Amino acid sequence: MLYAGMVAYAAPLPVGVPLGGYAFREGVSVGTHDPITATALVVRQGRSTVAIVSVDLVAVTSALRQRVLALLAVDPGLRPEQVLLAATHTHSGPGGPHADLHDGGAYYDADTADRLAATIARAVRDAHRDAHRDAEPVSVRAWAGVASGVASDRVTAVVDVSVPAAVAVLSTPGGRTIGAVANYACHPTVLDESNLEFSADYVHATRQTLRERLGTPVVLFLNGACGDLSTRYSRRAATFDEAARLGGVAADHLAALVTDPPADTEIRSHPAVDTRTELVNVRCRRPTPQVTRDALHGAMPAGPSSRAVRAARYSLELEERLAATHAGRDLRLPVQVLRFGPVAVVGLSVELFSAWRPRWDDAFPGVVMLACYANDYHGYAVRPETPAEAYERANSWLPDTAGGTLVDAATRLLGRQSGGPVRHGTTS
Repeated sequence: MLYAGMVAYAAPLPVGVPLGGYAFREGVSVGTHDPITATALVVRQGRSTVAIVSVDLVAVTSALRQRVLALLAVDPGLRPEQVLLAATHTHSGPGGPHADLHDGGAYYDADTADRLAATIARAVRDAHRDAHRDAEPVSVRAWAGVASGVASDRVTAVVDVSVPAAVAVLSTPGGRTIGAVANYACHPTVLDESNLEFSADYVHATRQTLRERLGTPVVLFLNGACGDLSTRYSRRAATFDEAARLGGVAADHLAALVTDPPADTEIRSHPAVDTRTELVNVRCRRPTPQVTRDALHGAMPAGPSSRAVRAARYSLELEERLAATHAGRDLRLPVQVLRFGPVAVVGLSVELFSAWRPRWDDAFPGVVMLACYANDYHGYAVRPETPAEAYERANSWLPDTAGGTLVDAATRLLGRQSGGPVRHGTTS
């Protein structure tokens, strides 16, 4: 039998903290529109335990993850491979100099990192406590499908893109729902760099609406392969009202998977909890500063303070940093798969382009949720056909093949999961 605990806590962040996500934002936080939240799900079966955490940040750096793991190693004694820590990728959470994200170190200042780590660890500890109380077992039901109306392709300018979507609901035999996990794929960038209030962007409205629609106290949100997907061409304005509207659209599609599912999409299974991790060696790409210099030269007629010129200068800074510190260097990228019941969550540390995302039906016969921005940050995993001058290519230190390499590793790990789920079988 499975036992689970699920909680969500807001991080206590003061005003005056830098916001993350945008390279050209000016100013620091002036307040909180909606809380920066850490949501934790802990599931156990016997002595096997997994913890899945989602936090409203642009990225989880290796330094922040290590702070959290140090706290969890003492209480409740979880091992690193048991914990998946993912960011929702909001661009209105706390942060630091955008270029520092690539170095994996001191992106968050010490005080902010301490506040975030303490909030995340508290959420995991309390969810762990609830999962180990003498309580009722839980069943896990999961649904997968596609959703539209929110994401657009910011590289090709396609306005409406259908994305993979999935929902898992955990409930007791008596019918009490303890929480839900939602998987979607779109940059939370309805709010632009002019916003100086903390917010989860559209994700806040998605969670809030799903709580109401599904009658559940907690919703954990995982963001998938959205390296090239955002609301750039689908949003009507860069406002909180528009974030609420698009978040509601996403929630409607996710809720419909549960309340009005397509035929043969509900998946249940016998109890199973498992975790698999692999570190994948990827060599940094060769820098191409001349391409960026040409883009900068071409943008100059727009004026030295134009967005195009600022973007090209920023990309050139990253290219020069790559050339100076990382060119030809091997990176070790974490790939993690956590299984609970009929659900497998794949954690990748990159901004995966949507075309890399496979169905994984042959590798795992249950519902696979993809959590990008997990356990570290290694930039964009672009497709080979991505234009050389594209922002995402200039802002990635990974080769064109990295996305396929990581997906292949995830597929191998999915294939090693035990106890395959079956459609319309016995609940877990």
